[in-house]
Amino acid sequence: MKRLGIIILLLSISSIISQSPDQLYHELFEAVQMQRVFNDSKTFCDVIPRNQTPNEILDLYRKEFSKPTFNLTSFVLVHDIIVNHYLMLMYQNHVVHLVRVIHHEILL
Repeated sequence: MKRLGIIILLLSISSIISQSPDQLYHELFEAVQMQRVFNDSKTFCDVIPRNQTPNEILDLYRKEFSKPTFNLTSFVLVHDIIVNHYLMLMYQNHVVHLVRVIHHEILL
């Protein structure tokens, strides 16, 4: 039963990693890219959500963006952790390693 829980967790992480930022964030992604919140178009592609799922962040964006006091840059910085490419690669490598370990244990 414990293995099943770990497998489900890893599959959900894997599905987030396998989706592109435009698939995860839809119109929020488009707004960030069009308004040039970051100096390059790659930075937002590498963000990791802080305490919410991408769907929760997108729902909150849809509720907030039409308010007159809404600030897109502040919104992104509050809800996402900006990471550099090296840290992102490390994170992905750890996930891949965990999937391989669990896959190996299941086959034993």
